[in-house]
Amino acid sequence: MILGILAAVYAFITNSPAHAVEVGACVAALGVITLAIGRKTTEELQMIVAGLFMASLSVLIGLWEIYH
Repeated sequence: MILGILAAVYAFITNSPAHAVEVGACVAALGVITLAIGRKTTEELQMIVAGLFMASLSVLIGLWEIYH
């Protein structure tokens, strides 16, 4: 979740939206790997899904900045 939050913050402050998309995609890929490995408890799954949401938000912010 921390990496997802950092990716979303980076998407807001970066001057290059392409970097926001790249960082968000990397964090999302890492989140999917973590989801496959760390599915032990409901609390862990909730934290992983929250991180994935924040990473997807980073990608969407970057794409919005590119196309608008």
